[in-house]
Amino acid sequence: MIISEIFSLDGPRDRVAALLLDVENIQSCVPGVSEVTKVAADGYRATLSAQVGPIKSSFQGSVTLDASESPERLRASARGKDRASGSMATVTFDARLIEAGTNLTTVETTADVTIRGRLGSFGTGVIQATAKQMIGDFVSCVNSRLTAAPGDETATAPRSVPVLRTLMTVLWARVTSLFRRNRRRAKAE
Repeated sequence: MIISEIFSLDGPRDRVAALLLDVENIQSCVPGVSEVTKVAADGYRATLSAQVGPIKSSFQGSVTLDASESPERLRASARGKDRASGSMATVTFDARLIEAGTNLTTVETTADVTIRGRLGSFGTGVIQATAKQMIGDFVSCVNSRLTAAPGDETATAPRSVPVLRTLMTVLWARVTSLFRRNRRRAKAE
């Protein structure tokens, strides 16, 4: 499944890229990430805990960063396994950083996500809604880091993904989609 998002970050592109590549500093902005350990110049081991639908998962795996085209483009790939649900996830991530002003960077992201196992049985709507919430929390945290006064090391605690809100968002999207389809059918007849 492809998940694409476009968002803005409050800082010049070079500073935004540097912060996004500073894994030790930025890890607390990623909801559910813990136990990050550097294992190579561009590689890390980490745990990502998330809840999708009624399933709580804790993926343990590896992340590899590719900063060869920084600050214009950042890439990453990750693989992880949740032993409790028997689910496996792989993600390839690509981000284009575009200077939109002297203190504004537009980030265009695309993630190719594959989830197998019990967690993969959920529809793309639930998984995409969960991802969208996680991205929103990430952007908010990164923007607060970018606009903080120099030397202000206030840690932003990672947030859990609100399952009920995510499910309600997906349900609402499906209900409105159903009404739109029925309305189009009625007009066509």
